[in-house]
Amino acid sequence: MLSNNLRDALRKSVPSGDKRPDANRVHSELRGGSEWRKPEAIPTILQLLQAENTPIRVLLVKMLSDIEGKAASVALAQRAVFDVSSEVRETAVSVLARRPAEEYQKTLVDGLRYPWPAAADHAAEALAALKNKEATPYLITMLKEPDPRLPIKENKTYYIRELVRMSHMSNCMVCHAPSLSKEDLVRGRVPVPGEDPPPLYYAHRTGTFVRADTTFLKQDFSLMQPVANAGKWPGNQRFDYLVRARPLNPAEIRSFQALEKSGKITADYPQKEAVLFALRAMTGRDEGSSYEGWAPLLKGIPKGDR
Repeated sequence: MLSNNLRDALRKSVPSGDKRPDANRVHSELRGGSEWRKPEAIPTILQLLQAENTPIRVLLVKMLSDIEGKAASVALAQRAVFDVSSEVRETAVSVLARRPAEEYQKTLVDGLRYPWPAAADHAAEALAALKNKEATPYLITMLKEPDPRLPIKENKTYYIRELVRMSHMSNCMVCHAPSLSKEDLVRGRVPVPGEDPPPLYYAHRTGTFVRADTTFLKQDFSLMQPVANAGKWPGNQRFDYLVRARPLNPAEIRSFQALEKSGKITADYPQKEAVLFALRAMTGRDEGSSYEGWAPLLKGIPKGDR
């Protein structure tokens, strides 16, 4: 089982007196395993390594670089957009530069619409570094789009896209199906606040369990972050981040409608600045900050390609 094998390699790679695994030791433990060069390994690699220290996340990118195909390219583009380390992002971009742009372009373009402005900045930096000129028409068209952090109206209901944070250790049941049989595959015990966390994720025989092979939600990225009053749990814990579409309450709707009516919604926002940065870097031109200024570059390009 890939998950158990990788967890075992991580445990064996923790230096004496430390808590985090050593990237070189992990690489040595996994060396020669052909199973890590197959697309089927990507979910395991991402889930277990994306919240580790920077050297391990660089190793994650290098492991993805050994896997051919679109799935690995998308995962690399996600690291270029979401990782908080410039070293990891730059390593991911250098790998993407050797891959077909059509495998990862959409992921980078979508990153420009992400509610977290930093992700849009990272996406713009990646597009600029890769000189992905084929994305230019899509970016020009995006200049007509509103701020992705503003509410949108669908079927008479207002929604807002929000970046939310979930404790990885406290929300097993949110993401995974309960496990009611000992015969279930990849069975993980649910940690209980106030007790010692399980040292071996899949080794316990008593308690409440989930099926780690059944996933309802998939995070966009994960981080290890400090926790106040952690008790018996680690002072730094893993948090998973994803975007939800939340219906606005009546007071929020009234406030937004008043803002619309007043005409005070600005046409400038961080994600738009990221789009403009990428456009200027990719084209070597500066046609201002409006769609109208850049629209002449779309002449001759079919509507389906923008």
